[in-house]
Amino acid sequence: MRSIFWAGCLVGLALVAAGEAAGQGTEVMRLPAAVEEAAKANWPVAQVLGFKKKLKDGRSLWKLDLQDGERDWQASFSDGGELIGTEEVVEASTLPDPVQKAVEKKFPDGAITEVKRETIGDRTSAKVVYEVETTKGQLTVDPNGKVLRVK
Repeated sequence: MRSIFWAGCLVGLALVAAGEAAGQGTEVMRLPAAVEEAAKANWPVAQVLGFKKKLKDGRSLWKLDLQDGERDWQASFSDGGELIGTEEVVEASTLPDPVQKAVEKKFPDGAITEVKRETIGDRTSAKVVYEVETTKGQLTVDPNGKVLRVK
C-alpha cells in the first residue's frame, strides 16, 4: 500500500515538473477586473462560486457561476465586462403559457425534465428564450411560443 502511495506522489511531482519545464507553471487564472466590476454592478450581493474562460468566435468569454441566496445562475461577459447573457434553471411551472403550449404541441407525450431561461444581451436590450428538455426531445422557444430550434 505504501508503494502505491509513493508511486502516486512521484507521478504527481513528475507532472508538476513537466508543466513547469514546458513553461506552464502553476499560475492561477483570475477574472479581469472589468468582469468582476460588471458582475458586482449587475448583482451587488451575488457571490461568484466559480468561473471559466472560453473562446467563442475568436473572443474570450467569461462564464461565471453566481449565487444569491437560493438562486443559482450563470452569466457570461466579454473581457471588457460587457454582459453577453445569463442562463438559469427554472421550474417548469414558471413557463409562460405560449411556451408551455408549444412544448405540448411538439411533444404531447413528453414530460418536461429541465427548463433553462436564457437571456441574451443586457437588461435594456435582452432577448429571452427557453431551453426546454423533455423525455422526447429538446426545444428552444421564445416567450411568445415560437419554436426556434428542435433537437
